[in-house]
Amino acid sequence: MGQTLRKKIFLAYALPVLVSLLVLAAMCYGLIRRSIDSNQKEKLVILAADFSHRIEAKLQDRMATLARVETLDFVHNFRELALSSHLAKFARPLPVLSYLDQQGQEEVKVVHGRKNDQLLNLAGEPWFAAALAHKNEVVIGNIGISPELNQPCLTLAIAHFNYFGDEFEGVLKGEIPLADLSADLHDLAPGRSGHGILVDDRGRVLFPHDPQQPFRPLQGDAALLALLGEDAPAHSAAGLVQLAGAGALVAHASVPSTGWSVLAVLPYVEFISPSLSLAGYTLATLLLALALGLLLAHAIARPLARNLSKVIDHTAVMAAGTLDRNLEIHSGDELESLATSLNQMSSSIRQALAARDSRQNILQTIIDPLVILDHQFALLEVNAAARHLLGRDRSALVGVPITTFLGASTAEGELLLAEIQRRGTLQNRETRLRVSAGTTVPVLLSCSTPDPTVNREIGLVAIFKDISALKQAEEERRQALLFVETLLNRSPLGIRVFDGVTGACLRVNPVAAAISGGSEKALLAQNFRELQSWHETGLSGKAEAVLGDGVPRQRETNLTTSFGKTMDARYFFSRFLVEGHPHLLVISQDISEEKRLVDENRRIEEQMLHVQKLESLGVLAGGIAHDFNNILMTVIGNADLALMRLPAESPAVNNLKQIGEAAGKAADLAGQMLAYSGRGKFVVESIDLNRLIETMMHMLEVSITKKAVLRFDFSQQLPAVEGDATQLRQVIMNLVINASEAIGDRSGVIAISTGAIDCDHGYLRDTWLDEGLAPGLYVFFEIADTGCGMDQETIQRIFDPFFSTKFTGRGLGMAAVLGIVRGHKGAIKVYSEPGQGTTFKVLLPACALPPETGQEDSPAEEWQGSGQVLLVDDEETVRAVGKMMLQELGYEVITAADGREALELFKAHREEIVLVLMDLTMPHMGGEEAFRELRRLDPQLKVIITSGYNEQEVALRFVGKGLTGFLQKPFRLAVLRETFRSIGTG
Repeated sequence: MGQTLRKKIFLAYALPVLVSLLVLAAMCYGLIRRSIDSNQKEKLVILAADFSHRIEAKLQDRMATLARVETLDFVHNFRELALSSHLAKFARPLPVLSYLDQQGQEEVKVVHGRKNDQLLNLAGEPWFAAALAHKNEVVIGNIGISPELNQPCLTLAIAHFNYFGDEFEGVLKGEIPLADLSADLHDLAPGRSGHGILVDDRGRVLFPHDPQQPFRPLQGDAALLALLGEDAPAHSAAGLVQLAGAGALVAHASVPSTGWSVLAVLPYVEFISPSLSLAGYTLATLLLALALGLLLAHAIARPLARNLSKVIDHTAVMAAGTLDRNLEIHSGDELESLATSLNQMSSSIRQALAARDSRQNILQTIIDPLVILDHQFALLEVNAAARHLLGRDRSALVGVPITTFLGASTAEGELLLAEIQRRGTLQNRETRLRVSAGTTVPVLLSCSTPDPTVNREIGLVAIFKDISALKQAEEERRQALLFVETLLNRSPLGIRVFDGVTGACLRVNPVAAAISGGSEKALLAQNFRELQSWHETGLSGKAEAVLGDGVPRQRETNLTTSFGKTMDARYFFSRFLVEGHPHLLVISQDISEEKRLVDENRRIEEQMLHVQKLESLGVLAGGIAHDFNNILMTVIGNADLALMRLPAESPAVNNLKQIGEAAGKAADLAGQMLAYSGRGKFVVESIDLNRLIETMMHMLEVSITKKAVLRFDFSQQLPAVEGDATQLRQVIMNLVINASEAIGDRSGVIAISTGAIDCDHGYLRDTWLDEGLAPGLYVFFEIADTGCGMDQETIQRIFDPFFSTKFTGRGLGMAAVLGIVRGHKGAIKVYSEPGQGTTFKVLLPACALPPETGQEDSPAEEWQGSGQVLLVDDEETVRAVGKMMLQELGYEVITAADGREALELFKAHREEIVLVLMDLTMPHMGGEEAFRELRRLDPQLKVIITSGYNEQEVALRFVGKGLTGFLQKPFRLAVLRETFRSIGTG
């Protein structure tokens, strides 16, 4: 029986071999044809890709041109005529160019290089909003019929911002004719009758263009739509489709920037032509092989096929679900055994299906993950939801203990299982399932033990509800709340949120409480519509306006809060909606310090301008005083010489004395001008201000009005100051006399006090002459009166030269005070109000040296010198009077007009000259350079320098160089005699 079956099987193998040969022939045909088809498709795809790249390149070039136009200076420096002329330069790549303002209104339009006045509002176009959303990027807009060119055009647009990139100013728009982009497609002609098509992203035909039916939809079957649809390849592909009712091979290539598609179309007849010839040869061979195979198979397989057909039919019936039929085969071979096995299998399947249906009915009624456990708590059955949750198929789960998954750990799972065993049921117990290594899922567990009489196999039924999404939502909400809370608490600005309807305060941060001066709890109890400070400062109106139109606003104001804190503040108001309900966001900033710094900077700037003005006037005054002193030198010298030479009874003596007195007053005036410039006579010594003022008491009392009373308040153990006592007396005298004149005919008090104060930068900044004064200990004297006082305008000008509030005043007294204090590196504070009197506080740097006690010099004796003196001065009148004064003292005199002449005379009379009296400022060679040359010739030579400037300024130039002495012009004969006597000449 088995041998017979083997023979039949052997014969049956012959047929598959023959069939295999036929299949091989068919496969060869298929492979060759596929190769031919693939080659044609590849060529077509390459052609489509090439033309899509050409279109993309043109489009990128136009986009780059538009981006370059936007960055050019003439766009930023917009002027209509200039912009239109510049835009005309780009007419070739972009025939239509226009510039739109922020509202989408065309301001300038150029068509084919010429200005076009048909300006449109294009704010509603999608590309306008897209350009604003994509900063610094060229966006591609719609394609449509251009009203300017009357042909299909593609719109390009780019947003234009200011130089800083933070303010939107407009949009630059350009249009490209579709004919320009698709011109190359005329050359797209695959094969003998192929052609090209350009389709946009909505399936509309862009090329070839039909003026009667522009943008017509592409007609094709589902295969064509799939080739162009969302699931189409990203770049290029080819396929057989129905196009306009005819079959064709179509290659597709995308234009990346636009989403358009270039289609290379080859008619189906031309596509299959190479395959038809091959098919003829293959078909003839195939038909012959099939005929031989059918004859052989019919002879061998007929009996076997009959029984096999029965087996096949029976298995089909079983597969259809009919398991109650038996298969009857009595062939006496293996097929009969097979039929018996199939009958037994049908019986077993019926029993298994009955048990399975019982469990599946339970599982499929539950949509949540459900597991059925046996009495050893191993998985007996799981539904699809449970398999999905655990991430395993049924075969990997059945028989596995539930503790493998239950709980965050095995120990936790065992404890939970023990509780289930004890209680028999659980309801919505939160736990976790271990779905993979290191990964757990939060679930709600509900389980119960079924009735054992119903099903003895089932020990426990458990349902798990996945709460991952709920947990994640709770965590996200917690994180969002934490973020908002942190933002509020860490914000450097005050933030408050009010209900836009009720006005109640809903949220407040600590900075807002600190700015207002109250607590967060107190601020939460407020209603912005009830705040008096907001009504008084207009903040309520701002808030209501913002709630009304939603436009953010800000306001700076000075207000006193509900908690009594007065400050300068800046408020920002904004409206936002939560589920349609309006809320008011208020951001506040305390700008009191900012305001103070602005005021302080403005004050410093004004002070610096004033100092510069005083410095300029000081230079002018010093120069005038210097030249004036040279003139007075001649007047005073000649007057002194004339008085010495005239007898006492001469009638001209009184005239000469009056000339001397007038010249002395003029010298005093020049001295005041030098004092203002800081270049007055300056004899530095250590001074006790208390003693200085005490020595002036009598002079001060006789200098003031009888209605004024002097009061003194001296600080004990006052530090000394370095300065010129005579100049400080002048300062005190000028201030006291001004105080007396301010009191006038009314009774009043002039208080003079002294003291010491430790000054910092802040204190010194609020003074006159804050020229980088160093902080430290300063000694001051203060002169206060109860007079008429001054307004701020007068205070700002009291130290200006030639400004005076008195009818007969010259306006140099206070200017001299300022110059003297400047020369002493000090400062002045002025306090005054109209009707409240005036106080001047003069600050001088303290020094560590003890004050010097002045001693009266004994009257100079009549004294005569001898020897030859070289007198050097560029002023001829000064040389003349100086020569006579020196001759009066017994000297022989030779004169020189400048330093060069002085050097030549000294070289010629070196042995006879005992002293050189030389001016500091001269042409050709000044006194300083001549002094160096003279001392180089004779290091022991005595040289006295004369100048209209003060001694201290001159001494700084000659410090350490051996200068013998200094005479300040104008000087009298007695001063000249005393100077020469003191240095021991002759």
